[in-house]
Amino acid sequence: MPRSTKDDLFSKEVQEKLGHYVYRLIDPSNGQTFYVGKGQGNRVFEHVKADLKADENSKEDLRLKTIREIKRKNLMPIHVIHRHNMSKHVALEVEAALIDAYPGLTNQVSGQGSNDYGPAHVDQLVERYTAETIEYDPSHKIMVIKTKWATVEERGGEVYQAIRARWKVRKDRAERAHYILAIIDGICRDVFKPEKWKRSSPPEDKRYEFDGVKADAEICEKYVNKRLPDDDCKRGMASPVLYKYR
Repeated sequence: MPRSTKDDLFSKEVQEKLGHYVYRLIDPSNGQTFYVGKGQGNRVFEHVKADLKADENSKEDLRLKTIREIKRKNLMPIHVIHRHNMSKHVALEVEAALIDAYPGLTNQVSGQGSNDYGPAHVDQLVERYTAETIEYDPSHKIMVIKTKWATVEERGGEVYQAIRARWKVRKDRAERAHYILAIIDGICRDVFKPEKWKRSSPPEDKRYEFDGVKADAEICEKYVNKRLPDDDCKRGMASPVLYKYR
């Protein structure tokens, strides 16, 4: 039988030594890292404990489903503290770098700053930091949505499909946008005019998507192939969605 996790706890002394840490959960059946996280205290053990408490028929995220599958093999996830005794800020940076380094994780969101400072080919970085900077027209209500080329490729290579779906936005605020800038790895690659916002599937996730059309050539010429202003990609900006209007 899988061993119980009730004794998998750090003592107060160990917790104090660890401070803020970044950890990995590994599937012992194949050696694959399936989750990266950060925390303090006994955070690293809480995923397995949450699974033990969960109703097996309830809606679960991929992380918990993976833990259940591991346990069905009469095994338990391996807990690895990847780096410890850091400040909270440094832990965020280390977590983001590790999430980028392990494709196929069960994490539901990318690491903080991944869209702005994550993995990129050197040629992409040269293009990004030498491109002309976007100047927003104050008469345009602009929504900025940031993602990566990897996401575009996952969604069939179409920028529109990569940028339109499953965002955590306030519907009433999103509906006020005149144009949506598709920012791929720091550069505007297309501009869309949203026509309708609706709930994404599954609706329980409370995410939204838009139906829209490519913006007029004049609008595209103003923004496409230009990079975001530095103020729009500061470190610590976790959301991939920005509103350039009130």
